[in-house]
Amino acid sequence: MKKNLFYLMFGLLLPASSMAQSEVSRFLSSGASDMEKLTEAYLEPFGKGFGTAMNAGWYNTGKAHQVFGFDVTISTTLAMVPSQDESFDLDNYTWNFLLPGVDSESPTIAGSGDGASVGIDMGGGNRISNLYDLPSGTGFAMVPLPMMQVGVGVFKGTDLSFRFFPEMDFGDFGKIGMFGFGLRHDFKQWIPGFNKLPFDMSAQFGWSRLSGTYNKVAYYPTDYIDAPFEVVDPFLPTTEEGIANDYYRTQDLTLTSSAWNTNLIISKKLAVLTGYVSIGYAASSFNIALNGTYLLPDYVLATDPAYNSDDDENGDGIITVLDESNEMTDPIDATIKHSSVNTSVGLRLKLSLLTLHAAYIYQDYSMYNVGLGVSFN
Repeated sequence: MKKNLFYLMFGLLLPASSMAQSEVSRFLSSGASDMEKLTEAYLEPFGKGFGTAMNAGWYNTGKAHQVFGFDVTISTTLAMVPSQDESFDLDNYTWNFLLPGVDSESPTIAGSGDGASVGIDMGGGNRISNLYDLPSGTGFAMVPLPMMQVGVGVFKGTDLSFRFFPEMDFGDFGKIGMFGFGLRHDFKQWIPGFNKLPFDMSAQFGWSRLSGTYNKVAYYPTDYIDAPFEVVDPFLPTTEEGIANDYYRTQDLTLTSSAWNTNLIISKKLAVLTGYVSIGYAASSFNIALNGTYLLPDYVLATDPAYNSDDDENGDGIITVLDESNEMTDPIDATIKHSSVNTSVGLRLKLSLLTLHAAYIYQDYSMYNVGLGVSFN
């Protein structure tokens, strides 16, 4: 499987990027019991970073539009992955059968370097060491996200906002799309005396959802596992065409992320410049689902009465099995959740109808947001 499998968004949103190929499919080689935990550990910074970026760029001033005033803005957010999330330690997790190697630290998708070697531990001293290597990192410790947003004043001191990344169909590769809505209200106007103070202040809420599908998944265990299989079902497809027909045509990956945030915004305009600050709370949920039919490897003790002792060809006490009974449908359904209090500071330049803005949002996954737009009233 290619490294852009789980970095689908980068490949589509930044076509010029040269993301290396991914081996995330190897998680399936751990068997059904540990693969979701591995997926979450490796992809955690991508899930958190993407959900975080979806919550940025909702505003660049605390002043609401007049009725039927509007703005159209194109912006890009860059979420920065903290250094502590560029790797994970296998020894910090409880595994059912996974056996960490001598070096238990491995890069996440945002880290760099080669992945750690892992094996299988069946208990009682029966184990396979160095069964396969975890995926390497990309060396790309940031998550970019562009989007377009439209805001309109609907009634006294209240704006409605709509953001979207139009669904794009990439033929055999898949599709991706995003939409969201927000609300901003100038509540300062309702506080006697306070409404005379020389700055703008409003409360904001936003929600957005992104979904993508990647159709070029291609997993078959003999392509990924270093140890030879000792028992193979003779009825399984072995030719490239047979594998494609029986497995690859049903396999795809879906990525779904939803995010919401709320903020208190204060801004002050001086001539063509508006400075703004905010404090808020944001949360997101990022789901990775591997769909279709997959042939998962199985590891059984040589003492299992269903097999002959001669099947343990290398004498390690474990028989590696590739059998039709080990087919699994929709094997991975992992969810990465994240929430954080944040503060931000930004500056907007308005020349006639044209606006330019830049902001820094401070939190555990800090962000930079820049944008260009037009704004009327």
